[in-house]
Amino acid sequence: MVWQGAAFSPLQAALALATCGIPVCPYHYPRMDGSGWVASMVCSCDRPQCLQPCAHPLPPDGLAAATTDCDRIRFWWQDHPDANVALVTGIVCDVIDTDPDTGRRAFKALTRRSSGLGPVARTGTGRWLFFTAPSGRPGAVLADGDDATTRPGPLVRWRGLDGSVLAPPSRTLLGNSARWTHPFATELPDPYELAQVLTDAVTATDDQETGRLARLMAPVRRVRSRAALG
Repeated sequence: MVWQGAAFSPLQAALALATCGIPVCPYHYPRMDGSGWVASMVCSCDRPQCLQPCAHPLPPDGLAAATTDCDRIRFWWQDHPDANVALVTGIVCDVIDTDPDTGRRAFKALTRRSSGLGPVARTGTGRWLFFTAPSGRPGAVLADGDDATTRPGPLVRWRGLDGSVLAPPSRTLLGNSARWTHPFATELPDPYELAQVLTDAVTATDDQETGRLARLMAPVRRVRSRAALG
């Protein structure tokens, strides 16, 4: 199955994933709240100051309720047609979840290769989701985002067994929708080959920052050299 998913409703997306054997679960979603002086978007859970707006399960059993049963899925989305679509990783596919900069570099690198580019999505927050064949491993952090500076570094997570991600067309609290950048397909790339491409993208980010610092420091070094010679 290959589909771009641009015009899919949440129910259609959930059913398509379930047809591929991927368990799905409805998550809370953004809705308009007009109870105050000014209308605003809130998480459908209606909890004041929700800590995971539009990113936590609707069913009381949480992600454990995820299923491929199409009748159950239709029942859920009949009650909540705007519910976000969470898919469970580690069964049919793993997902490598990256920050915007790393994902952009990796995607460019993969488009230049003859293999390795499988389904890719971008979330409403700008993160990249690279789908791979299942590895049989639990999730892990490949880069933790802490580069010991005030600027956050690369943040790359491997979503494996018992993991989950929000699939297109899920929306953030601001209403930004996830979308497919490269169509979903049943042919999934090797997870370790893809992980290497992502690792190279993280290294490229580090190298670029080092190069940028070197360019900024070059005039200072030249002034110091002239002073020493003078």
